[in-house]
Parts: sequence; C-alpha cells; structure tokens
Amino acid sequence: HTLANLLVGGRNLLHCISAASVKGCSAGGQQHTKCARMLLDGEANTEIPDTEERLPLHLAVMSMNHSLVNLLLEKCSDLMHVCRKDKQKWTPLMYAAKLNCSRAASFLLSAMRRTFMTSEAAEVYDEDKVNAVIIARQNYNEEVPKVVVDYGLNLQHRSKYFRKTLVELSNSGNPKLLQICEIASSGEFEKLAELLSEDGTRCFVNEHCLGLRDRTPLLCAAAAASSDYYGYGTDDHVKCARILLDNGADVNQLDADRNSALHLAVKSNNRSLISILLAVDGILKECKNIDGQTPLELETQLNDSDCKSLPRPLRLQQKHPDGLDEHSSSPQEPKKTGKKCSIL
Repeated sequence: HTLANLLVGGRNLLHCISAASVKGCSAGGQQHTKCARMLLDGEANTEIPDTEERLPLHLAVMSMNHSLVNLLLEKCSDLMHVCRKDKQKWTPLMYAAKLNCSRAASFLLSAMRRTFMTSEAAEVYDEDKVNAVIIARQNYNEEVPKVVVDYGLNLQHRSKYFRKTLVELSNSGNPKLLQICEIASSGEFEKLAELLSEDGTRCFVNEHCLGLRDRTPLLCAAAAASSDYYGYGTDDHVKCARILLDNGADVNQLDADRNSALHLAVKSNNRSLISILLAVDGILKECKNIDGQTPLELETQLNDSDCKSLPRPLRLQQKHPDGLDEHSSSPQEPKKTGKKCSIL
C-alpha cells in the first residue's frame, strides 16, 4: 500500500496495470482487472496522472480493457475524469472513439449520465477542435456515435464552439471528405477528378474538415498539406485546385487560422496557383488571417525574412503612387506610343 502511488519512470502500479505495460499500452485482460481491484481495495489513487498526464482511466481505455474501465469508474470519486484531458488534449472518450471501443464508451457515458453531464463529455474538443463524435467518424467508427445517442445526447444539440449541431460536426469528419482533402493535399489530381465524378461527392467541395485544421479541399491543395501548416506547392497541386474550382469550390473559405487559399498558396510558394487564384472573380485579396496579415503582407514578411524564395505576383500588382516600380528607385520608362511623352 505504501508503494501503490509511488511514481517510478513516470508511472505508478495502477498506471502500469491499466496500460498492461510499463511503457506504452498493450492489450489488457481480466488478470489486470483483478490486480487493479487489489490495489483499489487498498490505497491506490485513481486521480494521479502519469507523465503524459493520463489517468488510469485513459490507459484502461487505450488498453481496451472494458472491465477495468468499469471498475475504475466505480471507484472514481470524481466522474468528471471522463472529461479529463491528457497531454495530447484527449479524453478517455476520445480514445474510445479512436479505438472503436463502444463498450468503453458506453461505460464512460453511463457514468456521465449519472451526473447529467453526457453532453459535456461529447462537447470536449482537442486543439484541432475535434470531439469524440468526429474522431469516431474519421476512423470509420459508426458505433460510438450510436452509443452517444443511446445515452441521451441529441445529435441535434448545437455545439457551443461551432454553432453547428453534432450531426453536422460529425459530417465534418466524414471519411469521404477526409479522403478528398488528403488527395488534394498530396496533389493526386487524377484521383481527385475521378472521386469528384462519383455521385454525391461534389457536395463536399466546400465542407470544412475539422480534423485537418478546418480546411476545405481547396485549402488543402493550396497549402500542399492537410494537418500540417503547409508544404511545398507543385503543378499537381495547381491541377487539383483547378479541378476543385471547376466543381464549385469557394475561393474565399478560411481555415482554423483564418488563412484563405491565397494565404496558403503564398506559404506553399506556389507561383502558378497564386496567379490562378488572383484571376478568380470575387476573390478577397485584403482578408486578414489570425495574425492580422493579408496575403501581400504575409508574402512580404516571408520574403524579407529570407525563409523562402517566394514569387512576387502579389507585389507586382502594387502600383507606386509616383509611377515607380516597387523594386526600383527611378521612374519607369513610359511606353512608346509614337507620341512624345515627358516624365514629370
């Protein structure tokens, strides 16, 4: 009992039993549950986190030990542990959604229902504003959303973060949308064209994938990346963008950082795509991202910092009030028209 709560290597005995491993997680079983029961009948504390800020409840879900999840919830003095986030900002319910542990999800939500907190458990989001319902859909898991409904959470409940219903949010984690975004971000234009030719896929062109920084397929193509901030744009990404624009993609949609496709094309150093986007009717060239920068200001910053050798199509559109080219110190030569011109 004296050693039960002592952390060794970042974990105590209950952590190791819950994870079925000294480090990482393995598949748990009844023998682990029996060991945990002996500790819990003594002085083992369920509220001590390991170095990853995971409680035994997190680890029991991750080891897919349903009986231990149930036992920990019985012994837990604070049922808000169901909403407790680890260092990755994930709750036990999120791991249940990720691993398709519908039984564990049932136990977790049943415990929360006792405290009338079922909606709060499903309304917890990670840093990418993803909750358990969305995670389940992203991992082709239809069981956890059903469990959520069975335990009293109305999927028409409106999210406090997005002002969307949970069913709308779960559509944002739709596997088809995720597939389109991933294909666009990798520049696979032939696959993209084939996919968008299928019935019922064009409706995803302007949908935001919350697990991918809230980006639409066009934003993913412009960034040349999905979950990362941005990559290096290629001609294949330009082709993807053209396909998406031809299928009705909105050029002014913004991602989680309020970057437009034009911002992201600048970041990914995609000269051709910048030119194409600038030619689209109605494009907002002066919109500011979360850092308060327009695409032009962003390009100027990146050029001045020598982080990248970026193209200058945005800068070249800026006219000096005195007729000077932005990068020269003398007036531009007037065009020859057959008439004498004077520079004043």
